[in-house]
Amino acid sequence: MAERVWDKFLTERDRKVFAAGGLNEKLDAGTLSTAEFYERYCRGLGCRPDMNALALAASDIFELNASMSAVLGKLSAARCRLGLLSNTSDVHWRFFSADRYWFVPSAFETIVMSYRVKLM
Repeated sequence: MAERVWDKFLTERDRKVFAAGGLNEKLDAGTLSTAEFYERYCRGLGCRPDMNALALAASDIFELNASMSAVLGKLSAARCRLGLLSNTSDVHWRFFSADRYWFVPSAFETIVMSYRVKLM
């Protein structure tokens, strides 16, 4: 498996701050905005890392599951109505849907993201 940006960018201390106080869960649940998360994260670290570099590092966790991608393609081609439910944050969803995996969201008729509905 290729080394991820997360592994190169974040130290063990960064990971602990990221997980402290349920920040990640609150971000995914939409009870904490990306800006609020960043501010709390920076306070925990005692410094201000570049927001875009942090967002990339935190989002560079996805890998395409080729076998599921093929299934998704077949279901989409068969015009099956598909929905996507995901416990994810705004940062992850923007990275996922706009960058590497931009083609995935188009296969789904309904998309429900936890951060949007504020429920995990």
